[in-house]
Amino acid sequence: SQDGESFTTRMDVPADTYVATGEEFVVDTDDALMQVRVTGIEVGPEQRVEEADIEDVETLWTRAVDNVAVAVTLHPKDGAADQTRSLRVNVPGDYEFTVDETAEFGDEEFTVEGLQIREDAPEYRHEKLDHAGDFAYAKDCKRVYARDESLTAWSAW
Repeated sequence: SQDGESFTTRMDVPADTYVATGEEFVVDTDDALMQVRVTGIEVGPEQRVEEADIEDVETLWTRAVDNVAVAVTLHPKDGAADQTRSLRVNVPGDYEFTVDETAEFGDEEFTVEGLQIREDAPEYRHEKLDHAGDFAYAKDCKRVYARDESLTAWSAW
């Protein structure tokens, strides 16, 4: 799946392959070449496992991680809760979001305050990162919480 869209494909894999959730590999489909992460392994009807020999696998569930859309919750500079808004930024999966650093995407500029980590992301000690210098790759972020630094339109009239 990629950004809410799902499709199926088949690929040849060496018989001696062992696969585990969290692993990443490249899939060559008719539409695109993409890097994916294994999110589920089905070895029978309604039977999922964390790892298996490829010969036992009926379906590998994956998520594209080479290019991702990350949800961002922006809190206004002045702290007005009713002005909180959401947006999505499209970035390479290996883009790093870092707490206390400012990011700029077109007209949007924000300072990262916290990172909510996806359940399928490997190697993170916490599901939320909120200390200065904490970072996560975009492909591992479920949501970014940030302070809006964008200039607001104003008029002297």
